[in-house]
Amino acid sequence: MIAAIWNVRGINKPLKRRKILSFARQNHVSFFALLETRTTPTKLDKIIKGIFPSENVFVDFNTIRNGRIVLVWNSHKVDCTILDVSAQCIHCALKCKTSNKIFQCSIVYGLYSVVERRQLWNKLMELNPQSNVPWLVCGDFNVVKCPEEKQGGVIPSNYFTKDFVDCCSSLGLSDAPSIGNFFTWTNGRVKAKLDRVLSNALWTGSSFNCWVDFKDFDCMSDHCPIIIKMFNSQESINRPFKFFNMWLTHPKFKQILLDTWTMNIHGSRQYTFVRKLKALKAPLKILNKEDFGHISEKALAANSAYNDFLHSADFNEDSEDNRIVLQGLRSKALFLAEAERQFISQKLKLKHLIDADKSTKYFHDLVKKSNKDRSITCILDQHGIPTTSLTQVGALFIRAYLEARVKGDRVNSISFRMAPKFLCLSNIF
Repeated sequence: MIAAIWNVRGINKPLKRRKILSFARQNHVSFFALLETRTTPTKLDKIIKGIFPSENVFVDFNTIRNGRIVLVWNSHKVDCTILDVSAQCIHCALKCKTSNKIFQCSIVYGLYSVVERRQLWNKLMELNPQSNVPWLVCGDFNVVKCPEEKQGGVIPSNYFTKDFVDCCSSLGLSDAPSIGNFFTWTNGRVKAKLDRVLSNALWTGSSFNCWVDFKDFDCMSDHCPIIIKMFNSQESINRPFKFFNMWLTHPKFKQILLDTWTMNIHGSRQYTFVRKLKALKAPLKILNKEDFGHISEKALAANSAYNDFLHSADFNEDSEDNRIVLQGLRSKALFLAEAERQFISQKLKLKHLIDADKSTKYFHDLVKKSNKDRSITCILDQHGIPTTSLTQVGALFIRAYLEARVKGDRVNSISFRMAPKFLCLSNIF
């Protein structure tokens, strides 16, 4: 399940609406919380239906002024039940239809003053689930937890942060694991972490996993968009075992194979063969993890170590130690570079991946060349003169077809010449 939160700072401009739709589609968002939409009920209905025509929408203008919090969700993927609505928070129960997991979520938009935000902290204390229910609290809190979460401007005092810190401590809320931007808001002079995703202890205790991605800032808003991915990594299906050819080049491979194949297993030959193959999996997985894991990074690091030693070593002295170390670094770099090439070649199933361009420019150049080789670049007309004009080519095919229809014969093939490259046309004229 993928959720998103974004303080869009107004939703009335068509350019911003297109950006929101593009963001939701690119990230496959199934639950979207839009903050600070700055619109009216009449406008919002038309705007949201224009962006998400088949989605469910909730907003309470009677309680939340100017559409400060708007919830949009895909009913095919998520069930959303609104439990409570207040001026600074919408509390709901969510059910992911893919994983059948249920949790509660509070979408927050904190007001600007310390006194007004105290109503939010009190509301969160009331909403604290009494039963064993995992709980997420996320949104724009408009306050930081500590001075380190603000850069530039006036340093926040304990008076501004104490209420928020005490609320999180009382409720057992902590920041969910995250990547991306640390600061989530900026006005060009000051940066601060105003937006965050908090989870309670039951979230971790229930083996619920989630991580947060604070995306890069967009010119459409001074807040960065937030992506929350839930129930993904721990619920993935076990990957099937794959044998990589690069393992054959490792010095330990023969010994691993010999140790496994000399095991004493009683049974038929087929049974013995299958058991030995299964027993070989575990040591090969360990070998792959220890010596071939993140092979591209290891190959790059080995080559860098070789170059660093070349620049730092003193070769004026006839040192045998330097030559031994250099030879070892070079051998390691070559071994890992060849292992990376074999890994990429096998993974992408390209027989001619000589330069190991990882199926990018090299791969597309092969496709373009293949298409060009199979294209008809010119044909011969009835006088045997070659032509490359698309208009004339079409006219010649139509003429040949009509002549065949008049004669009552089958359509005869028109004589044409294929050139693998356009430069070969010079040989025709």
